[in-house]
Amino acid sequence: MRRPGRRTAVVAIVAALLLAVAASCVLLLRGEGAEDVAEDYLDAVWSGDWETQCELASEQWRPVIFEGYPFGTCEQYRQASEKAEDADAGDGVVTVDADKFTITVVELSEGDGRARVSYLVEYEGADSEDTGLERGTIELVEVDGNWRVAGVAVG
Repeated sequence: MRRPGRRTAVVAIVAALLLAVAASCVLLLRGEGAEDVAEDYLDAVWSGDWETQCELASEQWRPVIFEGYPFGTCEQYRQASEKAEDADAGDGVVTVDADKFTITVVELSEGDGRARVSYLVEYEGADSEDTGLERGTIELVEVDGNWRVAGVAVG
């Protein structure tokens, strides 16, 4: 009986390495999962990162976050949101520092290019009385291999 030679062992090792590299590439190209995108979206909303919020929104959801204004780009939305935020300062609007809220997300379902994620945001405002919870669900759709927010239901 003939024992496998060095050449066979080298071929097996190279094949295993190629398989590992291919699997890694598939995972990297797949992009973030629905939970990750939902968490990034909520973080953008709560920290006032309006451009990221817009970029993570689907084309169908953008008119909702634009509140009917015809912004052509996420940059225009960011600029207008920052101006509105400055104008609202001191009008009883709850402001939250980036280190004063935590986001918890749990994927409820995923399939056929759609996902549903439950979320809980615990926050503490600048005024100690502005402390609370917000919970809800986020609907996501897959667009060109990436998850995008298609709707948010608070409550």
